[in-house]
Amino acid sequence: MVVDVVAALGFLALGVWLSAGPFPAAAAAAAGGFFAWGFFEYVLHRWILHGPPSIARVNHAYHHADPSVLIGTPVFVILIGATAIWMLLSLAMPAGLAAVAVSGLYSGYNSFAIVHHIGHHYSGRLARLRIVGRLEQFHDAHHARQNVNFGITTTLWDRVFGTYEEDLGGHARGRPRV
Repeated sequence: MVVDVVAALGFLALGVWLSAGPFPAAAAAAAGGFFAWGFFEYVLHRWILHGPPSIARVNHAYHHADPSVLIGTPVFVILIGATAIWMLLSLAMPAGLAAVAVSGLYSGYNSFAIVHHIGHHYSGRLARLRIVGRLEQFHDAHHARQNVNFGITTTLWDRVFGTYEEDLGGHARGRPRV
């Protein structure tokens, strides 16, 4: 987690060093990257982690078998992915602005990692915040029935792609619905 936070700050520093342009443009790029994370999260979770056979799918199956086990994407995979996205974005916009956008995307990833970890390891602690409590219930429903609710930090893309489902009937955390 520390490396991921440092990497997000590193892309921000790179963006400043390469001159991300006027502040409003840089702020919009960072915000755009942050909000784009929800789409990346949905796509990766639905079509990679629950997709065709792969090492990612196998490791994600371990997470579903026991959500309390500390299983995550290796840091180098996230860093390589972020760097590749920065290089691709740099083809369409100034490199500094692209770095700030990736910093925002990385910050979205970090918020996902924190919310997901707390939801599985400190159940109910965030439920005092109504929106986070709803996301926790939403994700619990995914663990009960794995073909719905692929988002963790937002329900938007599940609603767009027709995979949104309300809580599946008050199932208990970690226990599949009967």
